Amino acid sequence: MSASPGLCGPNCVKEIKNQKLALELGSSLFPQFSSFPDNFVADQRKTVFSEHRKYYLTKRFVFGSSAIAALRAKAASTAVPKPSRIESLTGFIVGRLMEGLKRKPAPPATVMVVHPVNIRRRTDPPLPESAFGNFAWFAVVFYLLSEEAELPDYVERLREVFDGIDGEDLRKLEPEIIVRTLSDSMGALNEIKAYKFSSWCNMGFYGLDFGWGLEPVWVAHMGDAGESRTKQQFLFMEGRNEGEIELWVLFGDEEIEMLENDHEFLAFATPNPAASV
Repeated sequence: MSASPGLCGPNCVKEIKNQKLALELGSSLFPQFSSFPDNFVADQRKTVFSEHRKYYLTKRFVFGSSAIAALRAKAASTAVPKPSRIESLTGFIVGRLMEGLKRKPAPPATVMVVHPVNIRRRTDPPLPESAFGNFAWFAVVFYLLSEEAELPDYVERLREVFDGIDGEDLRKLEPEIIVRTLSDSMGALNEIKAYKFSSWCNMGFYGLDFGWGLEPVWVAHMGDAGESRTKQQFLFMEGRNEGEIELWVLFGDEEIEMLENDHEFLAFATPNPAASV
């Protein structure tokens, strides 16, 4: 570390002293909590979302506005008459993956879908969108591979879990319960096939100039999937053209191959088209 002997010097020294004092008081500021599960960290390292492979693949597919409208119409049901774009796309992709898994020599019995949910508007009272921090909870949906299900069935199950995350339930989530729930869930991940979905849509990336004076011509997922903190998931991003959504698949080759060889999936998704700039 280097510091200027001018204005920075005294501030730097003062900060170092403060850090030293904080370390000396560490035992009282951060006491041992027996309620924290001993196996939480170990289970977190074993979870499929932290699995270490030799390589990961990144594939991009684009759903045009007309394809999304068609899928929303197919996903509609009496229980969910107006499914959202993300619900429809998630249900569609899960359905195609389920069909692909059924053709495997030793398919899993259960598929788990994990979807982060922004809980700012779901708390009571609601939090402002500008509230700082990761105000999110995970919607977890289980599907049995033996079930005969159609797109509306997948979407209905998703909506049921999404709607179950509300202010009343969130108030019951004490920190110890949250940690214990996560630990128990991660311990079971080795017994099922888990897929994580996440949406970065409606975040307004294309309306920001990032201090450049110009809005971005195209917003894409960051670099190498092997080094990405968001690997092993299906990521939705707003497309450059109005109404379109890009799907970034960050996985090993199994999921990629299932989608690339699925004619029904490709009837709605275009593999890696040129970005409109």
